[in-house]
Amino acid sequence: MTSKRRSPMSKPKTWSVTVVLLAAALMLGGCQAKDRAGGTADVTATELRFASTSDIPQQITAWADEVDQLSNGSLKITFVRDQHAGQPDYEVQVIDDVRSGHVDLAWVGARAFDQTGVTAFQPLLAPMLIDSLELQGEVFDAGIPQQLLTSLDQTDLVGIGILPGPMRKVLGIHKPFTKPSDFTHQVVGIQASAVAEQTFTTLGATTKAEPPEASLDGLDAYEQQLSSIQGNRYVDHAEYVTGNLNLWPRPLVIIGNPDAYQKLTDDQRTILTTAAKDAIGVATEAERTADARAIASLCKSGLTFEQASNADLANLHKALVPVTDTIHQQPGNAAVLDQITDLKNAIHRAPESADCAKAESTDQPLTTRYDGTYEMTIVWPDVKTEDARCVEGPEGGPGGAIYEMEFDRGTWRQWVRVGGRGATRELGAEGQYRFFKDQLQILEVDGSTTTWDYTYTDGELRLSNPRNPESGVECIARAIFTTKPWIRQ
Repeated sequence: MTSKRRSPMSKPKTWSVTVVLLAAALMLGGCQAKDRAGGTADVTATELRFASTSDIPQQITAWADEVDQLSNGSLKITFVRDQHAGQPDYEVQVIDDVRSGHVDLAWVGARAFDQTGVTAFQPLLAPMLIDSLELQGEVFDAGIPQQLLTSLDQTDLVGIGILPGPMRKVLGIHKPFTKPSDFTHQVVGIQASAVAEQTFTTLGATTKAEPPEASLDGLDAYEQQLSSIQGNRYVDHAEYVTGNLNLWPRPLVIIGNPDAYQKLTDDQRTILTTAAKDAIGVATEAERTADARAIASLCKSGLTFEQASNADLANLHKALVPVTDTIHQQPGNAAVLDQITDLKNAIHRAPESADCAKAESTDQPLTTRYDGTYEMTIVWPDVKTEDARCVEGPEGGPGGAIYEMEFDRGTWRQWVRVGGRGATRELGAEGQYRFFKDQLQILEVDGSTTTWDYTYTDGELRLSNPRNPESGVECIARAIFTTKPWIRQ
């Protein structure tokens, strides 16, 4: 049934307000820090305004969650919509905004820095070198991307951290792109990058830099990740993806304004960088799950995943050697390329492949050991906590309430029966979920993501420490989800 009962999970989003205030607001502000019980402490929280040009990636949400947890709420990351999202050079403009102090923090793809004269990140983007999430994970485990952050020290930027990102593939509008000759005289959309431009011009194509969520008008192909192809509904206008051609990953670099960074305490600076390292594992798994869901959705929508032959891949690799040679010649890049190549040779695996045959089995891995229906029964007037007072009206009355929560192959729903088991079952909220090692992420239909710590023992699911860096968590949500354990039915 459709319910008019508003979700208790989070507050209304405030993107429109922060857009208006972006240019004029002070970059460092004060607000009260939250304690672990969800109340407020006497410590004044430091607000850092973080520019994002589009929807906030799960990798960045994971980092912000870690910042909140490590700082116990004393550092507040406030996401603001950057005004450059519709422009092809948006990432360079975001970098300029951080450098000039218009915002405190931002993220950009590692690809963007060669547009500003910094070539240290190019080895991560060498064509067809890092060709799987597994290899990218090995590269991060070896600490290679983190070492490259020091290249920003002389550029009026602070490298806060770097997180693994999606593999970029080739979307063919009306034909597949599996061999070098397929690119000749074709127009290929890219996100602005010297590596991407040289890659496709070397193959005989013309490049066109595009902003996020661009249309496919005028393009023959587009360099994109699977989740964007799905989310932007490119399947409505394009027919093919080359499933086993992985051009490069798109690592996410978190950058900061030096003056804002220096105003923080030593402990706060350490929290920002430590949170980035701690979020690497969650970011990798989030990307793996996003790819699996995107493949399943795209296959159902009729997109064809064409596979390049081994000979085709070898010919593409050979044709792109001049691009890798250019990267190799930049100061410091040769040693990094050698390190990555050694890791690739050590794991000795084929390029990551996306195809519909695998998509047929992607539903099963998305079923977790925690899938099922859980129940929590409570009489709120009997609960003597501050959060319990937030549950008002009939729901908070003496008749009690029965809450149900369902996890079903990636879909999450929560219901309530006000007044007992015979009462009408009302849908309170729904969305998607991901279970990680000790964290649960719930993405509601309005786009709001809340992360909870959890424990699970003998059929009891206990949630605690909710974080939603974008819009906060209301006390009614803390009350409903954390007051008592949820019992598996």
